[in-house]
Amino acid sequence: MKNNKRLLALFLVLIMILGMQFSYPVQSEAASNVKVTLSDSSYEYTGKACKPKVKVRYKGKKLSSKNYTVKYASGRKKVGKYSVKIKLKGKYSGSKTVYFTINPQKTEIQDIQAEKEGFSLNWTKVNKQLSGYQIAYSKNKDFSDKNTFYIGKVNSYIVKGLEGGSNYYVKIRTYAEVKGKKYYSEWSDVKTVTTIKVYRFRSDYYLKQHYDKHGKSMGFASAEEYEAAASDVVLNPESLHKTEKEDGDDCYYLEATNDFVVVSTDGYIRTYFRPDSGKSYFDKQ
Repeated sequence: MKNNKRLLALFLVLIMILGMQFSYPVQSEAASNVKVTLSDSSYEYTGKACKPKVKVRYKGKKLSSKNYTVKYASGRKKVGKYSVKIKLKGKYSGSKTVYFTINPQKTEIQDIQAEKEGFSLNWTKVNKQLSGYQIAYSKNKDFSDKNTFYIGKVNSYIVKGLEGGSNYYVKIRTYAEVKGKKYYSEWSDVKTVTTIKVYRFRSDYYLKQHYDKHGKSMGFASAEEYEAAASDVVLNPESLHKTEKEDGDDCYYLEATNDFVVVSTDGYIRTYFRPDSGKSYFDKQ
């Protein structure tokens, strides 16, 4: 009798051990071992619903769709972030959620023009799912020192206050703000522009001195207006140009208005007036 009880106890223990051995492999594999990838992690807005394809792997092995279910977030048409939930089944259990984004449409720069110490540009207007545009410009081709700023729903802009006579790289992209988060399009193709240099007097003191001496009698209402006109003479392609014999300064003469400007070798306006003898004064320099 005692032997029978012992045999029964051993049998029950054996059944428990075998049950544990066979049940654990069939039970769930850890979801952390499962890798989920989407065919596309981002889309450009088209107004149509986006539905990326799903691939699920466990330790590098591709799982059959029989081992999981896929649930997409509703909508998936407007700019924003959307979830894709994968729920494992069969000998796997657990779930994973991955995300994809829909970004606003891309734009392209249509035209860019040099301005005085700046540039103007216009671009293709995007009409839907848009908050505005972001413009970036830099002196470096890789945009390592870029300046960026945001503007509203327009399709042209003038950037001012840059270094005159310098080359700049420029690009633009759209953005849409959804629930406090900005979503961006891809950057446009890069355009280049060389800003127009503006010539100035070396200091306000010299500007005032020459304005009082010449500018007022020339009819300019302010020293700033006088200085700007002098710079325009230098930049005018119709102005005659020569190097001064005495000290190598640059002389400019616009015969149509009898305007004469001298620019120092380091790029500052030295004087601006209208000589009584006209072009002969320029010729003597």
